[in-house]
Amino acid sequence: MSGAVVIGGYINGLGLARSLASRGIPVALVTTSPDDIAQHSRYVLRHQPLKDFHDDPVRLIEILEGRAGQWRGWTLIPSSDETVEIVARHGERLSSSYRLMAPTDEVARRIMDKRCGMEAARRAGVATPKVYGLADAKSHEREDLEYPILVKPVISHEFRQAFGGKLFVARTRDEMARFGKLTAEAGVECELAEIVPGPDSNVYEYCLYVDSKGEPGPGLTVHKLRQSPQLFGVARVAEVIPEIKQLREAAIEILRALDYRGAAGVEFKLDPRDGKFRFLEVNGRPVIFNLLLSKAGLDLVAAAWDDLNGGSVRQSQPDGWPGVWINSIAEFLYMAFRRDTPPLGWREFIAPYRRPKIDAVWAPNDPLPYAAMAAGVAPATMRKPSLRRS
Repeated sequence: MSGAVVIGGYINGLGLARSLASRGIPVALVTTSPDDIAQHSRYVLRHQPLKDFHDDPVRLIEILEGRAGQWRGWTLIPSSDETVEIVARHGERLSSSYRLMAPTDEVARRIMDKRCGMEAARRAGVATPKVYGLADAKSHEREDLEYPILVKPVISHEFRQAFGGKLFVARTRDEMARFGKLTAEAGVECELAEIVPGPDSNVYEYCLYVDSKGEPGPGLTVHKLRQSPQLFGVARVAEVIPEIKQLREAAIEILRALDYRGAAGVEFKLDPRDGKFRFLEVNGRPVIFNLLLSKAGLDLVAAAWDDLNGGSVRQSQPDGWPGVWINSIAEFLYMAFRRDTPPLGWREFIAPYRRPKIDAVWAPNDPLPYAAMAAGVAPATMRKPSLRRS
């Protein structure tokens, strides 16, 4: 039976491995980071470590070609922006041996370039944050900037590799001078954008699968309740809510403008100033809370598998599951170290745990990834919380 090669073994990759294995699909894993944990899962049959991926990403292609005799006909599933980019760039080279659960190189470039997503949203008539243009070493001299302001990368993973975070927040002209110089010297292209006000609970992500013919399937609206770090991090508590038709329509139009096919999450933030949902970004890959989607009846992995492997795409339907998805390790560490501002009260902290829930990592029949994360990744997360991948 043909199987799947999951590339990247953090929470995204772990969720993919479990979902695929539940359908009887053999799973091999290529780990690309010291933080990866999915290699400890009972559902991963074969593990190929790649220790120098970020220094030499083409090594991934060489490894996959070297394994082609063993994995020929299997489906490659990259689980992070970096791995999507490299697989898409070498898609023609890889497609002689594998099926690719990744966009074409041209589409991947559009998805990775945050300016393209913003332009697609504007063309679709979707509200967006105010953008002041590209940052440079003299941006602090501008008189039209309103502080605090985001120094936001055009290509997210390039910024993360250079600075170990997701973005900079310049609160003063002096900070803007420092960040403008840093990004210019590193050669990392960034935009200056307003901060959409409001708490993390104002963030929503519409998730769906667009098949190879460009037809969107059913979707789910995910409501983020808490993020790590606050405001500009990734979800650590999230729930599925009844569909917001406006978000579905906006997500479909944005993905159509980008000519995107595959599983995607389109993120918005509700702006309390005018009540509009403002587009934030497109995640053109499986999202970190993929297990939440599956639990709520939307199996995007199954849809992608069927689409790539010649079957009719099964249109799973959301079933109204009332629970929450929780990254419990991040939750308890953030609570213990009081990293939220203002700090959460105990009642607010405990509220999600009173509902049906699914953990991002913990599973009674597959406990080792949780143990590995608790032993190694969690302390690193607390030192540099913005390193976590969405």
